[in-house]
Amino acid sequence: MSNGTELVNMPQSEIPGQVAPVVAQKEMEPALITLEQSSHTDESPTGRENKAFQEEAVTSPEETRPMLTYMDFMPNYIAQATSPDEAPTYARFSFIVDQANAWLNANQDFTVWKCESISYKLVEEDQYDTKGVLHSESSYGVNRFVMGLRLWLVPRISDTMPVAQIGYTTAIPGEPYTDEDQGTAVQWEKTQAISSGGGNFAHDMLTTVVSSLIPPGTNKGNDKDEKAGEQSTTVTDITNKEGSQPVPERRDIAAHLSEPTHRVSAAYYTTMTSTIKGLNKKLTRKPLPGVILNVENLTLRASTEQSRPQIVMDPECTSWAEVGRRNTVYVFAIRIFYLKGREEFCTIGFHDELPDMMRAGPSIKFGPFSNVVDRMGYWLKHQKNIRVVNMQSVNMQCNLDQSNVYQVKSDVSGFMETAHLSTRYAKVLRLFYVTTASKSDLPPYTAVKLNTRLFAPVRRGEKTFESFPKTMERVIKWLDYLRIPPFFVETVSYQIYTHGVGKAVLPDRVDSSVNRNSGRHILNTIRLYMPSDFIEPPPELAPDVATVDQGWEKCMNQTFTELITI
Repeated sequence: MSNGTELVNMPQSEIPGQVAPVVAQKEMEPALITLEQSSHTDESPTGRENKAFQEEAVTSPEETRPMLTYMDFMPNYIAQATSPDEAPTYARFSFIVDQANAWLNANQDFTVWKCESISYKLVEEDQYDTKGVLHSESSYGVNRFVMGLRLWLVPRISDTMPVAQIGYTTAIPGEPYTDEDQGTAVQWEKTQAISSGGGNFAHDMLTTVVSSLIPPGTNKGNDKDEKAGEQSTTVTDITNKEGSQPVPERRDIAAHLSEPTHRVSAAYYTTMTSTIKGLNKKLTRKPLPGVILNVENLTLRASTEQSRPQIVMDPECTSWAEVGRRNTVYVFAIRIFYLKGREEFCTIGFHDELPDMMRAGPSIKFGPFSNVVDRMGYWLKHQKNIRVVNMQSVNMQCNLDQSNVYQVKSDVSGFMETAHLSTRYAKVLRLFYVTTASKSDLPPYTAVKLNTRLFAPVRRGEKTFESFPKTMERVIKWLDYLRIPPFFVETVSYQIYTHGVGKAVLPDRVDSSVNRNSGRHILNTIRLYMPSDFIEPPPELAPDVATVDQGWEKCMNQTFTELITI
C-alpha cells in the first residue's frame, strides 16, 4: 500500500487546494456571486420551511467570473427548542453538503476550491443573518448558534475538469487506550470518527455503531439517551439523483435527520497529535473515496457545570446553545473534505507556528501575526513530499505556568473557558497537509514567499459595518488588480470593542481577552494568504479599510468636539 497521493481525478495543476488557477484577462472583471439559504415562514401546519437556494447575484454586465468568490449553504429549520437553555433543531450537516453538491451540479462555471464550516448567532429561533458581520454574545444569557457550509469557489477553467462533488468525514478526540495492534502498552488517543454527507458514497469505514465508538467507562449517566437514539427508525435515503435540483425537505425525514444518531464521547484534555495519529491509522486501513480537498480544525462547543467533564458531542449537529452562567468547553475536531472519486492513499499532518511571546514582568506581550506567517513560510520552503490543504488561524488559550508566566500550548484537543473569569487567547497559525508520492527530491514550495492580507468590514458607525458580500467585493477588486491567485483564504472572527473610533480590528494583533462577566462583540473578517509579495493598489481602485475608517473617525471626533463646545 502506498503512503503517497494517487491523483486520479484530475491533473495535479487542476486540483483545488494549493493556489487558485489563473484566469484569463477577459474573465477578471470584478464580480460577486453569493448564494445564501435562509429560513422563511410559510403556511405549513408544522411551522416554517426553508425555501432552498435563494440566490443573490452581483455581477458585471458582461457576466464575467471573479478569481475567487463564495457560496453559503445553511440547514433547514426543523423544530423549536425544548427548553430555555437549548437550541432549536436544524437539519444535520450532511443535508447541507447534499444541497451544495446539487448546486455544484447545476452551476458548472465554478468549481470548489475550499470548504469551510461557518457559524452564525441566532437572533430568533429560526432567524440569522448570513450577510451580517457583527454579533454580540451575552455574558449571563443563552447564546444560540447555527452551523453552515461556505464554499470558496474558483472558475472551472476547462470543460474536461470533472464536476466537483464533495464528501466529508469528521474525527473527534477520545479517551487514551492501549494500542493492541502493535503488541505494546503504548498509550495513544482513540479517535471517534463520524462521517456523513457523501450520499451513497459516504465513507463506509466510519459507519460503526455508536456504542462501539465510545470507550468503556465513559459517558456514564447518558445510557438512557443513548438507548433512545438506538430506537430511532432507519434513515431514509433522500440523496438527490445526480444532476437534479434539490427538493424541499420532507418534515418526517428532516425530523429524523435532527436526531443524534452519531453521538460520541470526546475528551478535550488530550492532544491534536494523537487525534491525527488515530485518524491516519483508520485512513491507511480504509482510505477516503476521493482526493482530499482540504482539512479544517473544527471547534465544537458545549456548556457544562462540571470542572472536568467528559463531553458527549454530535459532529453532525448544526445548532447548539451556550449558557453564560456555565463553563464552556471547546473541543477541536478534524473535518476532512474530499472530492469524490477513486480512493486516495495518503495520511494527513499538521504544523503549528506560535506567536512571539515576550515577558514583561508577570505578564506577556505578543509579537505581530505577520511574524508568524513569515516563520510558516520559512518552514514550508523546506518541506518535501507534501501537499498543503489548508492554512487556518486558531485561537489557543493562554495559561499561567508555575512561574506565573503566560504560555501557549497548541498541541491540545481543546480547553475549557471558566464562567465568571477572564480568559486570554492567542492566534496560532495551523497548516494542514497530506503526504504525496513525489518523484522529485526538491521541496514543492521553494518559490512560495508567504504573506497575508486581512480584509475587515468597513466601519460605518459604532456598531454598524458593511455587509460580508460588500467586503468580498473589495477582496475581488483587490485580487483583480494584483492578478495573483491566493494561496489560501479563511473567515476569521475577532473580538472588537464598539465603544471607540477608528479601526475595529488590528490585523497584526494575535491576542485577546474574554471577560465572562461582561458581554462581547464578534466581527467576521476575510484573511487571504498570498504566495508572494504584493503591492497595494491605489486607494481609488481598491479602497483600504483604514481609509474609510479614518473618515468615520474624523466625523466622530468632530461630533465629540461640538458636544464639548456646547
